[in-house]
Amino acid sequence: MVDVFDALTTDRPYKAALSYQGAADYLASGRGTHFDPDVVNAFLKIPYRDLAETASRNGAALASP
Repeated sequence: MVDVFDALTTDRPYKAALSYQGAADYLASGRGTHFDPDVVNAFLKIPYRDLAETASRNGAALASP
């Protein structure tokens, strides 16, 4: 599921990156069907600032919510 979040929030040649909120909404909509609900719930509890900081340390930017 985290790889899906990364794919959604990273610019691709064929699509622009979604914002954090857009990606979070996508993951939430797949909770229980495409993604394990416990994993989605745990991931969505991570504060945006922590995810943005992690992205920055790895040379990426996370669009604001």
